[in-house]
Amino acid sequence: MATFYLLPPRPQLGRLFGEYLESVFPGLRWHTSAWSDLAEALGAAAQCHPHVYVVSREDLPAGVEAMRALREGFGAAAGDEVVEILFASSPEPLQARRWRLAA
Repeated sequence: MATFYLLPPRPQLGRLFGEYLESVFPGLRWHTSAWSDLAEALGAAAQCHPHVYVVSREDLPAGVEAMRALREGFGAAAGDEVVEILFASSPEPLQARRWRLAA
């Protein structure tokens, strides 16, 4: 079975990653034009694991339920796990919601 990570839009995720990198590399800044590339790099790193697929929210068709879009556009099948990463207003900026695709 596969695991699909459904991530926030690239610019939003890249902004958070850029902020983290700025804490690791004091004095360096990642411009807004680099945020999408940073998110792509994160996704590529995750896909080094077997049966892992990374999908950015903006790659889903507008108005289509995520489960349906993952099945029709990305090959997700019954039993596959979806880890949906959501922005939150709590102290942690990201939260995960896990679910499986039904038959």
